[in-house]
Amino acid sequence: MQRRSVSPRGRRRRPELQHGGTQPVTFDEIQEVEEEEGASPSEEEKARRSFLQSLECLRRSTQNLALQRGRLRNSLDSSDSDSAL
Repeated sequence: MQRRSVSPRGRRRRPELQHGGTQPVTFDEIQEVEEEEGASPSEEEKARRSFLQSLECLRRSTQNLALQRGRLRNSLDSSDSDSAL
């Protein structure tokens, strides 16, 4: 059974179920929806390749960042030793 309610500003809200608007979802129901909406193998492979490419880009950028930090530390260390002379 549905009921209608009015928000404090006078606009109508979406109809809600009397028991709070949510129902527990079972694993079987989720699996059934996933099977109905299942992606084709080519879509899954495309998504997999895209994910792996993103992961590789992230790995490279963090590797480059680590190298840059190392170079910065080395240059700061060498400038400190120069000033001590």
